[in-house]
Amino acid sequence: MTFEISTFEIPIAIRALRTASIYILDDGKNKILIDTGMDDQIDTFLESRGVDIENINMVLLTHLHIDHVGGVNKLHNNYNLNGYIGKEDLRRIEAIQSSAKGFISWQIDYLRRNGVPDKFLENLTESHPVFRELKNYLDLKLEPLEAIKNLPNGIRTLHVPGHSPGSTCYFVNDSTALMSGDHILERITPNISYYDEEEDMLGEYLSSLIKTKNIKVKATFPGHGKPFGNQNERIDQLIKHHGDRMNEIMELVRDKWLTAYETAHKMRWSKGRTMESMNMMESNFAIGEAISHLRHMESTGTLDKKEIGGIYYYGSSSI
Repeated sequence: MTFEISTFEIPIAIRALRTASIYILDDGKNKILIDTGMDDQIDTFLESRGVDIENINMVLLTHLHIDHVGGVNKLHNNYNLNGYIGKEDLRRIEAIQSSAKGFISWQIDYLRRNGVPDKFLENLTESHPVFRELKNYLDLKLEPLEAIKNLPNGIRTLHVPGHSPGSTCYFVNDSTALMSGDHILERITPNISYYDEEEDMLGEYLSSLIKTKNIKVKATFPGHGKPFGNQNERIDQLIKHHGDRMNEIMELVRDKWLTAYETAHKMRWSKGRTMESMNMMESNFAIGEAISHLRHMESTGTLDKKEIGGIYYYGSSSI
């Protein structure tokens, strides 16, 4: 049977985004919720839109960020609904749950090694998107996608690491629709950051974009914003954006070695923003973007990295 796709924009407490887009896929037999928004108001929100939550069979999650998984516990505890997520994202969530103190300590240490000053780090627990929502992450009850015994016919999963390690798109065959999460957004460039010390998340993301481009998609249903067409055109724009970012960084380090923190301060951000004009969460995203680009350029041999006094600097050994 054909899946009918219902679209909802749920408010979230992130200034730059304001809402997250969630979806219900319904073929008359199966009713599947894609993502949950940020907090435990998901049930009130759905009921106010005339959705009978008792008829939802499962919750499929696109990735681990709290503005997409934050409502899972309410649905699990009150309606016995399981939330399923890519195993690489689940592994990161379980690592936080097993040692929140260790996770926080690693984050602070790693950012310090990337040149982030102690004054900035003092406010990190209040501004970092994971730290701010730590209790929610510690309470999350999730299952890996592989635990689904019978994914309804007509839906298939696509692993697209980059925005997160376990980022997953859901392809609805009969309508050639892609539930893209934050892998592909129409008006916003998805944030690419870091999760472990050695991963090349930008490289993963660029490969995932190319993989997604090989799928014939008529309509893309993103994690933020409204559904749109011309997905391949948007993919080309995203690939170009990151190429331009790397060209910009090459100019910044042409005659000097810079830390990721220094690089983030010098990069040109959208709408004329600077690190000084960003709030703390936005500054975190900017630093993460700088790290992911520098790492990718190091991994591809475009830049070199050296450590001086426990701090990482990026540049060219010819300098």
